[in-house]
Amino acid sequence: MVIQDDDGLGSADSGPMGGGGDNSEMFRKFVQEHFKAFLKPVAQHVEDIRTDLSDLRSLVKSINASFSERVGMDEAKLAKTMQDLASLGAEHDKESSNRANDMATMSRRLGSTEGACQAATVSVQQMEVRMDATVNGLEAMKQALENSTSNANRLQLKHWQTQSLAQKLESTLAELKDEHLALCERHTTLVRSLNQTQQGADSQRLTLGALNSKVESTDKKTAEQVDSLSNRMLVLDRAFSKVKDVQLEQSKEVMAMPAELKRKRETEEEVIETTSFPKNKINILLLEGVSARGIKMLQDAGFQVEALKTALTEEELLVKIKGLHILGIRSKTQVSKKVIEASDKLLAMACFCIGTDQIDLKAAQDNGIPVFNAPFANTRSVAELIIGNIVGLSRKIGDCTAAMHRGAWFKQAIGCFEIRGKTLGIVGYGHIGAQVSVLAESMGMKVVYWDVIPKLPMGNATQISTLNELLAHSDFVSLHVPNLPSTKNMIGKEQFAQMKKGSFFLNASRGNVVVIPDLAAALKSEHLRGAYVDVFPTEPGKNGENLFESELRGCPNTLMTPHVGGSTEEAQAMIGEEVAAALLKCINEGSTYGAVNFPEVDMKKDGTMATHRLLIIHENTPGVMSSINNVFTEAKANICQQFLNTKGSVGYVVMDINVEASMEVKKKLANMDTVLKVRVLY
Repeated sequence: MVIQDDDGLGSADSGPMGGGGDNSEMFRKFVQEHFKAFLKPVAQHVEDIRTDLSDLRSLVKSINASFSERVGMDEAKLAKTMQDLASLGAEHDKESSNRANDMATMSRRLGSTEGACQAATVSVQQMEVRMDATVNGLEAMKQALENSTSNANRLQLKHWQTQSLAQKLESTLAELKDEHLALCERHTTLVRSLNQTQQGADSQRLTLGALNSKVESTDKKTAEQVDSLSNRMLVLDRAFSKVKDVQLEQSKEVMAMPAELKRKRETEEEVIETTSFPKNKINILLLEGVSARGIKMLQDAGFQVEALKTALTEEELLVKIKGLHILGIRSKTQVSKKVIEASDKLLAMACFCIGTDQIDLKAAQDNGIPVFNAPFANTRSVAELIIGNIVGLSRKIGDCTAAMHRGAWFKQAIGCFEIRGKTLGIVGYGHIGAQVSVLAESMGMKVVYWDVIPKLPMGNATQISTLNELLAHSDFVSLHVPNLPSTKNMIGKEQFAQMKKGSFFLNASRGNVVVIPDLAAALKSEHLRGAYVDVFPTEPGKNGENLFESELRGCPNTLMTPHVGGSTEEAQAMIGEEVAAALLKCINEGSTYGAVNFPEVDMKKDGTMATHRLLIIHENTPGVMSSINNVFTEAKANICQQFLNTKGSVGYVVMDINVEASMEVKKKLANMDTVLKVRVLY
């Protein structure tokens, strides 16, 4: 008898149950229900395993993505692990599929016989064993993943340490590069200095050779002069003997003179012997802390010197000017026409600085008073100050310093630049402008300049034909112009607009050459990146707090100093010596060489010492010299040497004449309306 199951499969009926159809049917149903109940948790367990496997795959993908981003060197290992996991997953899927097929086949066959049920039971047991093996495999995979995670963490730590070390190496390399560049620049500077020193040494050798030749020639001339002087001494001895004879005869005549004529003759001789004004009665006033060297030079010459540390107002000067022979100032004291006209004995004035616009030069000239200054002594100090502030502006030193004094710390490189390779435009190529040019070029800058007259360039500097062209091409613009009507407010809104956006502006020349509100506007609008100003249209007359007001206060990246361009100890010492030497020559010899408002006259002394020197300051009008010459003719004066020069409305003539005629000439010249002053020396 054959039993047909639902799937059409059957088996031969055998054993004791082979002949009972109802019992077989009941057994089949019992087995089917029992097997289904057994398979349900198994299927659920398989489904859980699939879910866990899916989660593991997601975790592996996440770990793989994270490790791929951070640790490139572990990609091969992770890929292999993923491949193994994928292979295991595929095998597990295949096994699960096979088990499902087997269970389906068994479920179809279990209904027929007890043997099929036993086979199914065996298959289930085998499946459980294989499932246990799969679980063990998954646990091994989990442990492998944990080990991989630990390895990845260690690799990540090593990666961070490597990055930190790389950053330190980059920083050290940058510092070494900077040091290398600095050493290269220093080497270049030393090479240039060596070349210049070598050139100087060669020049000195040539000069020394020329001096040796000159000394030999001078020795020969000296020997000849000694011989000539010996001959002249013999002649003078003979003349002296004759003079003694004449004096004896004159003394006899004097003894025979009436008493009135005798007193007149003695008075004239006394006046002749004391022509020069006593040095200890010459009063000198020096203001604003003039250098001690200059003061000592004037004191050692025997003059009465009063030195004050501060400036004086006009009212104070009107009091001090009475009886004063020499007035020396710096930049703060203002000497007006009123002060000059109030003076009664003033011989000369001196500015112990470069500028002289603090004195009314025209009034001084009209009153016959020369004004001296020191145009070259502090040029180096001003030039160095300009170069220092060029660097300071390009690195925002002012803003950084102010921030740190407030307690702030802002380290940045944005807006900070090297000056090497940048273009410096110099307006006014005089003594200071030329020195700035040399220093800037030695630091790697390109230099262009503009001046109203053609000037020989220093180094590789280039003269520009127009001011606007210079402004348009320069990264830095520095002013070095004098105080003239043509330079007043020469840089204003229009000129700042011509400058390059982001450029820098510097002024250490004169305060009234720049329109300060226009400069402030250009800085606040950020058209200019920064500015340095040392001179201002209005400056305080003394030192102290809360005295300075300007539109530039508070402007970004703006450096300001209180008119200290030439205020170094070296410069002030040189200025003191230079101006004091000019005053000594003016007082002792009548020299006006170097005067800024006066005809320059410098005549050597008469070596015979048998003359008096007349200093005549007169109006520069037609016929004046003819009138003066008539005075000399009438006095029968013998003019040994003379030097005449004129400037503006004033003429100045220095004459050496015979002693006998000097006093008569002086009296007659002093009575002439066209003669401003007349003085007799030695």
